[in-house]
Amino acid sequence: MAAERIDLPTIRPSMLLGAASGGVVNNAKVASQIAQLLLEPLIGATEALVNMPLRVEDRGDRWWITGNRSAAGSDERGAGPIEVRKHDSAILAPGATGNLLGDAASAEKFAATILANAAGVEELRRQSPLIAEDHGDSWRVRGSANAKRVAEGPGPFELLVQKRDARVLDMWFEWVLNTPPDVQSMLRARASKPSRDR
Repeated sequence: MAAERIDLPTIRPSMLLGAASGGVVNNAKVASQIAQLLLEPLIGATEALVNMPLRVEDRGDRWWITGNRSAAGSDERGAGPIEVRKHDSAILAPGATGNLLGDAASAEKFAATILANAAGVEELRRQSPLIAEDHGDSWRVRGSANAKRVAEGPGPFELLVQKRDARVLDMWFEWVLNTPPDVQSMLRARASKPSRDR
């Protein structure tokens, strides 16, 4: 039996984003990886390389990231600071102009970093390739796992992220269920029925 998609009313942000343990950017390693993605377009490949490894400081609800020029024997101040909010990855990068995630490739790399952190490298492999779709001021990045919905079980990963500041607006995993016709009709009836608490 082919799986049928039934669109039920959605509540945003998703449970997955709200339940992210410690936030979307919950450790220094992923904060550094995100900053590295942004540095090269902001300051150029050579300058970004001179600033490695990045210094990451925990500031409670955000990560404070600066370049590490002193490790290369320079007295010059390193790149940054770049602030990455833990809860939703919103980024403050003084000196940045335009969108931090200005093209599909950067959105896909960003989503890959978030997915690997949230669900592991094996899940990232299962979801590859990630495809970014332009939604005006945001990107919707979708994984490829079970995207055609042919098998019951885990489906594609999805991430909605603002272009301007890389703020994760939502992220979730689809799940494919083969439902009997009588259950499908009950779900359709429930979805079309107005809720008392709306």
